[in-house]
Amino acid sequence: MHSLSLGASALVIPFSERDGPAARLVTQPLWVEASDAEGHAGYGEASPRVCATGRCLDAAIAFVRQHGDAWCDQISDIESLRKWVDLHAADIDAHPAAWCAVELALLDLFAQRRGVSLETMLNLRPLSGQSRYTAVVADVREASFAWQLKRCVAAGVDDYKIKLCGALDRDRTKVRALRAAGIAPSRVRADATALWSSAREAVFYLRMLGYRFAAVEEPVAAGAVHEMAEIGRALGCAIVLDETVSRLGDLASLPGGARFIVNLHVSKMGGLLRTLALARAAVAQGLPLIVGAHVGETAVLTRVALALVQAHREHVLAVEGGGGWQGIAPDGVARRQGAGASGVLDDSAA
Repeated sequence: MHSLSLGASALVIPFSERDGPAARLVTQPLWVEASDAEGHAGYGEASPRVCATGRCLDAAIAFVRQHGDAWCDQISDIESLRKWVDLHAADIDAHPAAWCAVELALLDLFAQRRGVSLETMLNLRPLSGQSRYTAVVADVREASFAWQLKRCVAAGVDDYKIKLCGALDRDRTKVRALRAAGIAPSRVRADATALWSSAREAVFYLRMLGYRFAAVEEPVAAGAVHEMAEIGRALGCAIVLDETVSRLGDLASLPGGARFIVNLHVSKMGGLLRTLALARAAVAQGLPLIVGAHVGETAVLTRVALALVQAHREHVLAVEGGGGWQGIAPDGVARRQGAGASGVLDDSAA
């Protein structure tokens, strides 16, 4: 008989705002509940997306259901959880989002058993201060883009990321809207994930926009780190690494002398324990961090991200996400977290 049990399902949540031209009306995070015979219950969440994690929601649920009993036989506390993670890197790499949700549910349960916070259990700094979230503005119609910027500026938001689409006229309207809103380029990052096939094409296009972004996120194919470094040098900006760095070993491929920023996603990287290890290694290499989020993340991942931010606060340049503040409708989760109107979340109250 297992001392623990695991259940996995989809958590269907409506969006309160449409997310770009290919608008999604709902988001479906993977939801995992871990429970024990003493009545403790822990909850975990992840965002399985084919483009980010290589696995869809149905496959993630099937993975948890297939292996849940075996995990419950092998894992009973934080020490055995750490050991399992260390010994099963290949299994986690195959289903990083699914394992993330399982791990977070177990961490939640184990912390409740001890009557301590997540940070105390993991020997991290206690939550304090505030996290100021980035306004992430999708590739939407011109009027909607300008309206979102206006709303964020009025609320006092001071950090932005915009999605480029690669259509020059459309992207130029975004640049005009940024200027009209009085937002300085030093406060804006561009998400240009894999829009161009070479450094030359990327540099030409971004110069045509006539806007000096503070950073550009993966403008060429993931893993093309030498071309990304070339783009950064040519444009005088930093390069945000997203898909390029999702495992600890990926840091070894980065060339020296480039201005790289590592974007951390707990769901994509296979859980909090692995993300913390990657963050420590990145900081040791002198790389600044962004704590990122996938569209649709809600309460649990928002809370877990705060632990990651607090662990490396002096090295975190920006925080993306924020649950309800980013357009997710109320999700009905008792411990839901979200930033306020200005994108500021009081960490100590989480």
